[in-house]
Amino acid sequence: MYFDILAVHYVWASKIIEQIIGLIDVAKSILEESSEIKLRINNCLEHIDHYRLIATPDCGLGLLDRKLANAKLKNLCNAAHSVL
Repeated sequence: MYFDILAVHYVWASKIIEQIIGLIDVAKSILEESSEIKLRINNCLEHIDHYRLIATPDCGLGLLDRKLANAKLKNLCNAAHSVL
């Protein structure tokens, strides 16, 4: 299973508010299915509350073909909306 947990937290008054988690791999030209990303989101939600999770790519999309980058983001959005 692939997902990259970025150690980026917004801390206010000693309380973690949000956690950014990279859920799609931008280093590979393989398009992850929404169901695969949804599984990654659900795995994350076993450890943090849903309102704290910010689902993102693991890095920037600038080096990918525009069509592939859009498809990856579309699948990420579809997966995130299906969890709610």
